Amino acid sequence: MVQRSGSRPWRDFTRTVLEAIDSLPTNPLIHRLRDPRRNVRWLLTHRFPYRIVYQLRGDVIIVFAVIHAARHEREWKGRVLNR
Repeated sequence: MVQRSGSRPWRDFTRTVLEAIDSLPTNPLIHRLRDPRRNVRWLLTHRFPYRIVYQLRGDVIIVFAVIHAARHEREWKGRVLNR
């Protein structure tokens, strides 16, 4: 059965992801460096098994993907800009 866009699980998921992204500017370096050459890090959400893949470019945080934790790295590596 397909969930309607206004269903509670989707709202909870969206809220969780947006709160995690909003927390990044507080301390973006706290998360482990996953790809040192391209300065890529990721944040795992607490409630859902998703990674928020991001890159630091000076004072700017660029989010490249919100991807299920079970997905292979190749799913996000093609989206990241090279330095």
